[in-house]
Amino acid sequence: MENKSEIQKSKDKNDDRGKTGKDKGIQSFFSHEQKLQRKQEELDELSQNADPLQFLQICHELTRMRRYKESVTFDPATAGSCLVVSELGKRLKFSKTATTTHSADSARFDSPIVLGTKGFTSGRHYWEVRVGLRNDWFVGVAKGTVPRTGMVAVTSRNGFFAIGKKGFDYQVNCPLCTILHLCPRPRNVGIYVDYAEGRISFYDVDEKLHIYSFKLESFAEKMFPCFYLYSRATKSQALVITSV
Repeated sequence: MENKSEIQKSKDKNDDRGKTGKDKGIQSFFSHEQKLQRKQEELDELSQNADPLQFLQICHELTRMRRYKESVTFDPATAGSCLVVSELGKRLKFSKTATTTHSADSARFDSPIVLGTKGFTSGRHYWEVRVGLRNDWFVGVAKGTVPRTGMVAVTSRNGFFAIGKKGFDYQVNCPLCTILHLCPRPRNVGIYVDYAEGRISFYDVDEKLHIYSFKLESFAEKMFPCFYLYSRATKSQALVITSV
């Protein structure tokens, strides 16, 4: 009887292992099916909403612009209220507990704005910023003479040429607020500057989409990469200048 009992127990264990293996196989099959379905949905969306020729054109543009990649860093000397620069000038964080020192001749902003360390007076330049899905940010370029005292609005009237997100809306202030209807939401933004042409263009790097362009007659002074960052949350995502 004991031998029969042991044989039955062994059989039950084998049955359980078989069921477990089958369950894992079924889960793996459905997981693979779901991935294929998502991929097909993405391809269908691309075929319905995107112009393949335009997509290839922007891919070509980004490849060309990356030849002018610039080693941009946040300038801690200009970092305004509640901004913390770290990781060798590549990471910008908003912190309500951050302390800043100001002097009579300080280059710092009172607003949560920071400029890039290096400015441009000629040439072509390109860099990329990871903005993630956070709210309340702007990226672009600014004149070296932009106002730095008081609460400064990031608008072209004040010398800022940037796009960003306030609340749930992507927008550009040129000089009035224009809402940008962006779908999907850009997580990595490419910025291209052609000083001679007076051109500033923004791209969704991941989706290979053109977002917006400023076309000025010309630049008359030194231009700097600029960044605005604000958060009401206790913990918030950082802006990161990524490698191109």
